[in-house]
Amino acid sequence: MKEKRYMDDWVNVVSIDEKTGREKRTPEYRGDWYIDKSTGADKTRSALLGLAALMLLFGLFILYHMTGFPGSTVMYVFLPSALSLFPMLYWLIGLYCRYRAPEKMTRRQKESGISRLKRCAVGCAVLNGLALLMDAVYLITGGSAGREWPGTLIFAAACLLACLAARHYKSEEGRLLTEPSKWQPPVSGQEGETP
Repeated sequence: MKEKRYMDDWVNVVSIDEKTGREKRTPEYRGDWYIDKSTGADKTRSALLGLAALMLLFGLFILYHMTGFPGSTVMYVFLPSALSLFPMLYWLIGLYCRYRAPEKMTRRQKESGISRLKRCAVGCAVLNGLALLMDAVYLITGGSAGREWPGTLIFAAACLLACLAARHYKSEEGRLLTEPSKWQPPVSGQEGETP
């Protein structure tokens, strides 16, 4: 179902195969192209920075949950924090797709690479921010503040890191050059249509 949004970017072109003389259909991309002017070294540096940010986020997650902070046993603090693992997994997939993307990308390649990285960083920021808010509620409502405040700082650091990563990926996505499609659909009464 997700792939249906890319269907309008492709058109089946019918041609005659010269070897066999039979009709053959080949898909042709007719959507907008996205051009990435960054060099291989820039892509590698960006991938390493994204991987470092992801590993740091995961490290903060492990630090909070393995150290035994009292808030990690409270469901309304634990749940948003645990859900942040899903965007982290997709972040890793997005890093792979971004690194493997060609210089001239289709919309699907852009969405599965740089746009996925931006969405995952925003997701981590939102979920860690929610965990930070719930941790503050836990502290205000009588949680053991002496042991829990370092955990609150961990959530604040994770939220800040994810926000910085989202900002970086948004600027990277903004640097992509868009080359609109030169293909125009046939006007009624022209090629291929019978009256």
